[in-house]
Amino acid sequence: TYLNYIELPINVGYKFAKENINRFIITAGFYAAYGFGGKVVYYNSPDRTKRNLHRSDGWYKRIDIGFNVNTMFEIKKRFGVRFDYSRSINDISKPYYQWKENNNVFGFSLFWYLNKRKSVKE
Repeated sequence: TYLNYIELPINVGYKFAKENINRFIITAGFYAAYGFGGKVVYYNSPDRTKRNLHRSDGWYKRIDIGFNVNTMFEIKKRFGVRFDYSRSINDISKPYYQWKENNNVFGFSLFWYLNKRKSVKE
């Protein structure tokens, strides 16, 4: 099962070691998401493949809410690495189905800043 959501997170974060060039940042918060697509693939049975799972006759609800946690390590204020985890709080399957399902999303990214970052003096 592949589900597509667009997510709007609201997070609060904390930066460790502000005086250092390298920084560790952690954030946590909640999100609201809107489902706009997806599909179920049955291997060895292509005629059973289902698409657009969020329609009114689909298997999954369009709206999802949950929590997320992110950690980021920034190196020399130029580039870094980020890890993300999100989990839905409510059941995303329609009420007339017998199973209960939640979204679990893991993310990993490498990033860099295009412009040189200016340090802000407090």
